[in-house]
Amino acid sequence: MREFKSVRLNEMVYCWHTSTGLEVHFIPRPGYKKAYASITFHFGSNDLSFSLDGNEVRVPPGTAHFLEHKLFEEEDGNALMEFAALGANANAYTDHTLTSYLFSTTQNFEKCLATLLRFVQHPYITPESVQKEKGIIEQELRMYDDMPEVILNRRLLECLFWEHPVKIDIGGSVDSIQEIETSTLLTCHKAFYHPANAMLLVIGDFQPDWVERLVGEGIDDESPFAVTRKTITEPSQIKEHRRDSRMSVGIPLLAVAFKEQEAPASARLVLEHEVATRLALEVTLGRSSDLYQELYQEGLIDDTFNAGYEAQPDYGFSYVGCRSRDPEKLAGRLISALTDSAARSIEEKAILRAKKKLMGQLISLFNSPEGLAQVYNELHFKGVSIFDYFETLNELPIEKVRERVKEHFSRENCAVSMVLPVQHS
Repeated sequence: MREFKSVRLNEMVYCWHTSTGLEVHFIPRPGYKKAYASITFHFGSNDLSFSLDGNEVRVPPGTAHFLEHKLFEEEDGNALMEFAALGANANAYTDHTLTSYLFSTTQNFEKCLATLLRFVQHPYITPESVQKEKGIIEQELRMYDDMPEVILNRRLLECLFWEHPVKIDIGGSVDSIQEIETSTLLTCHKAFYHPANAMLLVIGDFQPDWVERLVGEGIDDESPFAVTRKTITEPSQIKEHRRDSRMSVGIPLLAVAFKEQEAPASARLVLEHEVATRLALEVTLGRSSDLYQELYQEGLIDDTFNAGYEAQPDYGFSYVGCRSRDPEKLAGRLISALTDSAARSIEEKAILRAKKKLMGQLISLFNSPEGLAQVYNELHFKGVSIFDYFETLNELPIEKVRERVKEHFSRENCAVSMVLPVQHS
């Protein structure tokens, strides 16, 4: 068992591997009544092509999300109902690269953890249940088709990417899920749901030896299969500069994004890019910035305004968006502000303020097991830790932020998505 301690954060994490390769991370929270656990598999909606023991496999879009839905079902019941009976709140989510199953509880933690480890390892999937689930997921997808925010982001990603599956909805499409069969789901479970492809995170008022014993009792001893993911070759330039959609909205929606011209090929570079980009966005468009105040006072933005950055070793992009009564004017202002920043030096004091704000947000995560877990899991599967993030944020040179602004925010790699009201004749 290894121990990691952050002096700056005054936090301790215990880490170890089980005999089957499962990586376990335990964060002690002395005095906390609520406990939390999640098991996260390195398998998401982007994993559409891979080889399994030398055989090429292609699966329909939406497969990872579909498997997440099916895994809670068991031969003699449903794991969600079992969690509820134990007094726990359980859930799961799938994103582009991960699938995570989780619960939080103030009682019966040992039984809840045993349930979590059992159902993710032993799928009960029948042709009849798969067919029934298709109808349920189809209704979910059709609901998303009527949500302006979903369409806004969907069209934005379609502008940015040519080949990369990140442009495809995590849930797939009504047509693609019809291609999913029982064998599809079992093949993906065999390939990606081995403990060696997962990380278990436990947060609570426990002793590490006790957690280690519980985990050891709940993991099967099976050898992993040989899996190789297909490498995606994505052009550096964006596919389109703009897409508009017409929907029944009272106020238009806008999203602006900047695509990485060269994907950050290492975990450290992903982390440095993310920290530098988030600092640049905070300095330029944060709530305390002059531009944010101007746009708010002019009525061009509202409380839905948000900005962020998403990246993996094979892709990356920053984004800004909100509702706006004049999306054309707002798009021009945002693009000018970010690209003009590339031609001037951002003030050092502004970057230092942004650093303090982001560090404060990071520290506050340790008071929320659920919020901490999501960030912790995401960073782990990028190959870095939350401690790495804090140290990079604290130590990143000012000049690195300025360089990042100049290289990332270019009009050539900028895309715009708008959802506009339906035009009535």
